[in-house]
Amino acid sequence: MRARGPVARRLVPTLALALGLGFTLVALAPGPAARAEGGDDVSAQADAPVTAKARRGKGKAPYYTVASGARLSDPVREKLGAIAERFYAKTRHVLYVTSGTRSPEEQARAMYKKLRLGDRLRAYRNRAAVDPLVAIYDKGRRKRRPEKEIVGEMARVIAGQCERGVYLSRHLKAHAFDLRSYDLTSSQRRTLVAIVREVGGVYVLQEKRPPHFHLELKIGAEPAPTDSE
Repeated sequence: MRARGPVARRLVPTLALALGLGFTLVALAPGPAARAEGGDDVSAQADAPVTAKARRGKGKAPYYTVASGARLSDPVREKLGAIAERFYAKTRHVLYVTSGTRSPEEQARAMYKKLRLGDRLRAYRNRAAVDPLVAIYDKGRRKRRPEKEIVGEMARVIAGQCERGVYLSRHLKAHAFDLRSYDLTSSQRRTLVAIVREVGGVYVLQEKRPPHFHLELKIGAEPAPTDSE
């Protein structure tokens, strides 16, 4: 049965509108290529480097990312950028910075963690600065004092040392940074060490407790490091 007269005139625009909407919906439905270009496909972005340029909005874009709260001095960023760029070119892996410049409290917390993991801090050169901190830790643990209290007392001692010009770690002088290592293969670790030596001007140590690479700038006549924290 065919619609005629006023009924037909009302149906034609309605049908046209429905068909138009239908075609519009089909045109807007994204295919696989559209989803990938739009960035919703996580796997398509998994290898995309997180860069300093993206965070800072300026400067060269080294292929590394920094843990929340970690601070890096400009000289450290310069060396790290050169290392990370070469490392990414060879391995397609983005380096992760776990630590940089530290306050006395941050240094105390890092040393407390190493002690808790069984590292007695014997690698530190300046025993006169380190031994009192180990004693504070041992005494606090024996008395079952809260971690916050032990770290606080250690931090006060470290702050006093810094005021006297004694820096038991180059993290305290903004000359050092740590890189995560547990996500690197043995081959990638060897590659990283080789690249650090190629870039130059940086000492590198591989640590186990906790696992990481400790890197520090070669400044003047300062001796090579024997400690990581």
